[in-house]
Amino acid sequence: MRRFKIIILSIFFISIIPCRAIFALGPIPIKNAEKRYNFNSSGIIDRNRSTVHWERGKVTLEEREDGFTSSGVLWTGSIRFSPDIYSLTLIGIYSQPSGTHVLAFVSFDDDIKEYPLTWGSAFEPPVISRKIRLRIFLATSNPNLSPELNELYLKVELKDLSENGPKNRDKKRASDLKRMKKVLDKYYKYFGHYPIVSVKESERENQWDTLESILDSATLHYRTNYKYGFKYQPEGVDDDYQYGYLTNKSGNNFLFWVKLEQAESKYLNDSWKEETFNVNCEPPIFCLSSIVPYDPDPIIRFFEEEGDLGDSDVQFIKEKEDEKVYLNLDGFRLWLNAPDVFEGVGGIWDGIVSLGATIKEMPLVKFIRAEGKEKVYLVSKNGTIRHMLSQTMVDAYGKFDEIIIVGQDIINALPQNYLIRTEGGHKVYLLDQKIKRWITSPQILEKLSFDFSDVVEVKSEEINSYAEGNPIF
Repeated sequence: MRRFKIIILSIFFISIIPCRAIFALGPIPIKNAEKRYNFNSSGIIDRNRSTVHWERGKVTLEEREDGFTSSGVLWTGSIRFSPDIYSLTLIGIYSQPSGTHVLAFVSFDDDIKEYPLTWGSAFEPPVISRKIRLRIFLATSNPNLSPELNELYLKVELKDLSENGPKNRDKKRASDLKRMKKVLDKYYKYFGHYPIVSVKESERENQWDTLESILDSATLHYRTNYKYGFKYQPEGVDDDYQYGYLTNKSGNNFLFWVKLEQAESKYLNDSWKEETFNVNCEPPIFCLSSIVPYDPDPIIRFFEEEGDLGDSDVQFIKEKEDEKVYLNLDGFRLWLNAPDVFEGVGGIWDGIVSLGATIKEMPLVKFIRAEGKEKVYLVSKNGTIRHMLSQTMVDAYGKFDEIIIVGQDIINALPQNYLIRTEGGHKVYLLDQKIKRWITSPQILEKLSFDFSDVVEVKSEEINSYAEGNPIF
């Protein structure tokens, strides 16, 4: 009588991603590793310890004259990882007919203790280890049937759990931000400002994405790699341990920051120490900033010499019933549109002199440029300045003899205008790298921490002079 072997095939190939791979759990970056063994060769099998039958592509129980043996084990050789194993998930392709079993166990390093694994479920090692062995147990209660193992797939999360791990990670964090500063210095050298990112302090992923987008755009349009040396956000860590980047709205100054694991880290000696853009740069927060750490002397002398206000050459003026403060430049008035701008040009609040309605007879400054420099800036109605790239742009607004020479420090203190739209138009553009990029919705404008009061209407002659870059969605 012929013997029929009935094999009921139950294929299991469960691909489960542990929650840890999706949600960060701390300061230690998670690295994912995968290993797949399909048994087309016996290289992974420890032949000295295994008691199963192998043939190309599958592993079964040993078969004898009276049928399959009741059980057998497949031992793998040592499987190594780096850094330390944080969790592992074993997935298998195997057939398990009724009355048969395929079970999995793991041991760490050279320890003989074994831990049972559940197929497709994450297992957290109770010890710090970088080396494992797998034992697959095959069994049957029917000598006519054998389970069959066709493939093993190992999904592992790795973390550096060593004693020197915190120090090494903090070193990399500080090094990455210092490298990023060099990337921005190259950008600033060409464009005269840093990539403008004023996204909310808490939205670090959006900050870094925006920064990368700006550098990509500059590289695309100017055929110079402004992204060389760019460091990507560390993955698998809490938000506190991701990199932050912010600038003021003019892009004159930036701040990088990240939290270190060691509050006494030596790398904090190189950190910017002051609160900037609402970020408190105190240990363990490591910061790098372009802000010069000193108190500058006033840029403008209020009076020729100390004495009575009535006999002085007043530089800062305002109308008695108005809060707007102006800088008097040779009979022209320059609006200082915010307290930090006023203080940035050396203003002292007690030194402001109130004038009557005659102040309105003084013409507003239309163009300025720094002494010894060629760049001409248009002063907009909202108190911001914008670089005029060509004679065509200047001619659209006035004449060269309307340009007033000022110190470079005054230009540095005045906010830059980067949001424009054509007179009577609806499309709002972000100006950057001498190109215009359409901001496609009010939500995007808000996401970039701007509002419509920052938008300036410009002449068509100017807006048509800019190259058009990729829209911002």
